[in-house]
Amino acid sequence: MEQVIKYKAKDGGIFNSSTECQEHELLCYQVQQAMAPLGDCPEAVANGKGWLQHSPQTVIACRQAIMDICVARGMAKTFHVFNLPAKDVHPMSMIGRILDDYGGPLGHAWYRVRRIDEKGREHQQPYYALNRPDKEQICVEDRLA
Repeated sequence: MEQVIKYKAKDGGIFNSSTECQEHELLCYQVQQAMAPLGDCPEAVANGKGWLQHSPQTVIACRQAIMDICVARGMAKTFHVFNLPAKDVHPMSMIGRILDDYGGPLGHAWYRVRRIDEKGREHQQPYYALNRPDKEQICVEDRLA
């Protein structure tokens, strides 16, 4: 019999070494900080009952912060699009495909960015960011007021 030691990150990820686990937790923290200006997603948005309004400048700043993390991790050496300004990168562009394949916290963060339309409205899914939302959908903040 051989003893096997694994390391579990706070988000549930399992790693073979403490170094890999710590690196992953650092990435999770960096992504959390990058996305913090957007705040939490209300349940009404997550359930498709409406959208949440953000400042378009805040959305661009979050996109840039995620792209900066990618540059710091060396992804720009392979994919030059990470060197572009976030305001010039469409959320559904190549970056979205790369980060979707990459998965993990970066993939989850960019998926959230993809759910936000050019007016700063965060929807349940990217479909509504590209297509006009249903007439029944309103800003969830209006429902809370």
